[in-house]
Amino acid sequence: MKITVSPLDLQLKREFVIATGRVKNKRNLIVVIEDIGIGEASGSVFYGANAGQIETELKVVADLADDLPLEAWPHFWEEHGGKLSSASRCALSTAWYDYRAKKDNISLAEIMEFPEAKRCRTSLTVSIGDTGAIPEAANCGFKTVKIKLDNNTEIFESTHKALSEHPEIAIRVDANGSWDMETARKFLDVFSDLKIELLEQPFKPENEPDWLKLKDMTDIPVIMDESVATAEDVARAADLADGVNIKLQKSGTLETAAGAINKAHELNMKTMLGCMIESSVGIATSWQFSEAVDFLDLDGRLLIVDDPFEGLVYDKGELYVEDNKGHGISFA
Repeated sequence: MKITVSPLDLQLKREFVIATGRVKNKRNLIVVIEDIGIGEASGSVFYGANAGQIETELKVVADLADDLPLEAWPHFWEEHGGKLSSASRCALSTAWYDYRAKKDNISLAEIMEFPEAKRCRTSLTVSIGDTGAIPEAANCGFKTVKIKLDNNTEIFESTHKALSEHPEIAIRVDANGSWDMETARKFLDVFSDLKIELLEQPFKPENEPDWLKLKDMTDIPVIMDESVATAEDVARAADLADGVNIKLQKSGTLETAAGAINKAHELNMKTMLGCMIESSVGIATSWQFSEAVDFLDLDGRLLIVDDPFEGLVYDKGELYVEDNKGHGISFA
């Protein structure tokens, strides 16, 4: 079984600033199975592995699988997959299912038993304090932005002013776990006249009392992200939040992500599909799940300068793939 692993160095169009740090460049890893199936790993120290660790993991798997017959992959994966970081699992799981789906001339959505993905709306992320990006998003036809905020409440006023000048834009807010209850109250006060579509990860996952208080204080859907990867995580989040943000890079395998989405449906929770900084490969893979969720935040490809792939299309704040076989992406 031929598996190739190669680095993908991504330069961002503008510095990406959130409560937990800032970045201008990102190294991801690309996995290709049998020259057909393509997967992407976008690591994060927050989730346990950097690019160097991920590359080492993937190359070990590639070496071990070198003489493996294709039909033996499921057993091999059962033995070795659980030992890998979530990003490595995601790359290999994606490449495997992309390979299978392209060979069978069907989409990833079909092979995962989800409704066929369609052209759909995504939000565009605005870094902390980068208010100039808001009119730029509006001019590009985006109908939704996701505003990053931290506990610096002085930025609340300037952000509110910029958003007020574009009432046509739907607003999502993400604090990446940086708030306490006082900051949350300040936010609700400053932004009370704006329609906020959702509030993502206001507190650290372990701060359960404040999650419960905020859920009772506001009608804005409160979404949990950082601690949610599996169906079991979704079940634990049900009492604390109105919904969950599922990211394939967190969940690891496509099956795990699908299980988390299905569990959220069972619990009548809102579902959001998010991403890391990823190329077209990662974004298109997530897009295959889009008809099963309420909100999409799949702008990772838009944040980077160059992308060595083709097939993913963004048009006025909406996205789709041109050839819906596998995840729809190929090398340019």
